[in-house]
Amino acid sequence: VMTWTGTNVNLNLKVNLSFGDDLVSFDDVSIGEDTSLKLSLGENNVICGGLSQFGALVSYTGAAGGDTLDFSDSQIGETLNVKLGPGTNSVTLASVASNMDVGQSIIIKGGPQDDTVTFSDANGPAFPGFGAGEGVKLILATGVNSVTMTGFTQLADLSITTGALDDTISLDGGE
Repeated sequence: VMTWTGTNVNLNLKVNLSFGDDLVSFDDVSIGEDTSLKLSLGENNVICGGLSQFGALVSYTGAAGGDTLDFSDSQIGETLNVKLGPGTNSVTLASVASNMDVGQSIIIKGGPQDDTVTFSDANGPAFPGFGAGEGVKLILATGVNSVTMTGFTQLADLSITTGALDDTISLDGGE
């Protein structure tokens, strides 16, 4: 378990965990440049909220076991790049009480089992809450995959590639 609250890192953060179930939590943190998370075999959870800010790239690499990533009310300056491992995986990016923004692009590469990707804005169109400046690329592999977008989601571009099984894609702009 690794919990960061109210922490500032001027340049880069690299987390490389090697064994067991991992929980990495960020709450109201500020990372100046790149953040690299490479988690181990097991059930891995990354929770990020509390108006956290990441200056440039946030990259995540999962291993065997389920991966759960939950980013809410955070700012990522450039790119979120996620590579999920084998296992049942879930990625959620949500605007709950404030904006959830990615300055350039979101790239999510799924693992060989079921993957769920959710983009959500709970605030409605009066308060733009979720966005990616250059676009989103989802590459989901074999498995029963699900992609859901709800609320006021602003994307410059969207590309979704799925595997051979029954996948569900739901795009609901809300009001």
